[in-house]
Amino acid sequence: MMVMLRLVQEFAAAAERSDTQVLREIATAVGDLVRRNASSEYWLKYARELHGNVLTTLADLEQDDAEVQATAITVLERNWSERGAGRDLLLDRSALQFGRLLRRRDLPGDRARSRDMGRYATWSAGWKVAMQSQNEHGLEIARNGVAAADELVSWCIEDGAVHDLVRALDARRGLVLKAAHIGRVVAHRLGEIGRHDLAEEWVEAEGRDRLRLRGPDGELSDWGGLRRKVLGVLTENGDMSEDRHFLDRVRRALHAHGSHCLVYLVPSNEHHEGLVVVVPADGEPSFSTCPELLTAQDSAVGRYQSAYDAWYEARTEDGEEYERWKDELDRICRWADDVVGAQLRRAADGRERVVLVPVGSLGLVPWHAAKRVADGVDRYLVQDLEISYAPSAEVFCDVVERRPVVGGNPLLVGNPTRDLPSGVVEAWSVRDAFYSGGLVMGSWSWFPLSSEPADDGAGTPAEVVSALAKPLPLLHLACHAVADMKEPLESRICLAGGTLSTQRLMDVRPTEVLPIGLVVLAGCTTNVSGVDYDEALSLSTSFLSLGARTVVGSMWKVPAGRTTVQLMFMFHHYLRVEGVASSSALRRAQLWMLDPGREFPASMPGKVRDMAPARGFDHADAVCWAGFTQQGV
Repeated sequence: MMVMLRLVQEFAAAAERSDTQVLREIATAVGDLVRRNASSEYWLKYARELHGNVLTTLADLEQDDAEVQATAITVLERNWSERGAGRDLLLDRSALQFGRLLRRRDLPGDRARSRDMGRYATWSAGWKVAMQSQNEHGLEIARNGVAAADELVSWCIEDGAVHDLVRALDARRGLVLKAAHIGRVVAHRLGEIGRHDLAEEWVEAEGRDRLRLRGPDGELSDWGGLRRKVLGVLTENGDMSEDRHFLDRVRRALHAHGSHCLVYLVPSNEHHEGLVVVVPADGEPSFSTCPELLTAQDSAVGRYQSAYDAWYEARTEDGEEYERWKDELDRICRWADDVVGAQLRRAADGRERVVLVPVGSLGLVPWHAAKRVADGVDRYLVQDLEISYAPSAEVFCDVVERRPVVGGNPLLVGNPTRDLPSGVVEAWSVRDAFYSGGLVMGSWSWFPLSSEPADDGAGTPAEVVSALAKPLPLLHLACHAVADMKEPLESRICLAGGTLSTQRLMDVRPTEVLPIGLVVLAGCTTNVSGVDYDEALSLSTSFLSLGARTVVGSMWKVPAGRTTVQLMFMFHHYLRVEGVASSSALRRAQLWMLDPGREFPASMPGKVRDMAPARGFDHADAVCWAGFTQQGV
């Protein structure tokens, strides 16, 4: 053991100095250890890993030395062939290194196998996230897994391997959301394979480990015994394996959703140029490069992000930071159409419904508000296409496959903090017009300080959580929300007497998929994921992870008052009166906002129709309507 620890320390020091002579000596010494300790399985796997790491580091430094390259490949071949059944978490770390070596050698079959290794590395990141009992630990691991996926994407592009490209792009997205979904379906899957004992243990423990295990370095790991045991059983039965029929599943979901295609928008990075990847409901996926999809600080997206952050952190909501953000919003919408508008319209092939998966910080862009000048006037993409968003194709499929909610009462919460009078008008007007049997929590009056709690409840976090545990066809929250840009698990909905965070939402009955239909988050920044763009972790997506079939959320601080209340009313009007799908209902409500000849339906009460306009806000202003997006069915 002491020899191993000394060699690990020497390896770290030599690698930092790029000392190839010392690395050769360490490789020889570790190789001797592997041969001498062949009967000691516990230390043999650590010695194998170290041997492979030393040789791959040496191979990176001496790429022209054919003997070093061949030796490294031979050792990694042996390590992988001797790992036996199941998973070896230590060998997982060498997968990407092995892939690089194979591509460097480039013999027949090496490129395909290198992609296998790359997919294994990215898929393994998701497996490790699922091993975590706490979402914050999973999020930290997920943050470190993006680089491997970027490199794999570049290999797929180079090889023209489109199917592998689609799987690689999706493997990097929403790992914490996927892990939460796994936790909710584990008991059902264990029952299907006859492990009712383990299913009962999982439910009783609420999917958490009471005992944490120590890793090889002696430190406590978050990989406890229960999760390790459960995920090991699922792995042996193929549940945690990569889905080889992934594209067929996406196609089925697109047909069920009524969408023509799913489109990934991928930014440029150090490994590859920007991409537009189209997965049609019928036919083969395709991709095209798009070098203009840049997200660096000096790019259009970077400037928009800088203005957004400054406005979000400003003390006032209508100062110079807001004016700068509004200018950048106009620029980013024009840029969006210039860069991919034509491609998206072409991908739709004359049909209207498209599902978008924006990757990285491209998720900040309101793509449905991409605009161009047509016949002398601005025309938005929403006027050409019906756009639904998704954190990933896998989450999209999960949501589409969920059954409609049967039973339960709609719940609308308006102004629970008693400082948002328009929230009262919104909740009560929508309930009275479209959900006569629904419950209303929050305030019953629009006078903020003197208002009393509604008869159905004040709208506390406990009351909302309690409602989530029962069949809930509709949850509409007309209240404040706060996005935490640096720690998305701390983003929160402001309710009576407290807040409801993303973390707490994801912890609600974590071993069940909850029967939730439509969730409307009419507050500010409810679909903002902050720095963890590829995790797509927001208040909106946390409801998807709970079991919601549809979520409507906001991308920025939407104006409180007339425009938001009327937009929300029209959304429910199209949904309930005209019977269209939620994505169609939101689109038609947004088109109503853009229509200078808009007419108010007879069901809209005077207190909604006659609300005083907020200063500086007009219905057709993108600030007022383009912030809202739809995810789900």
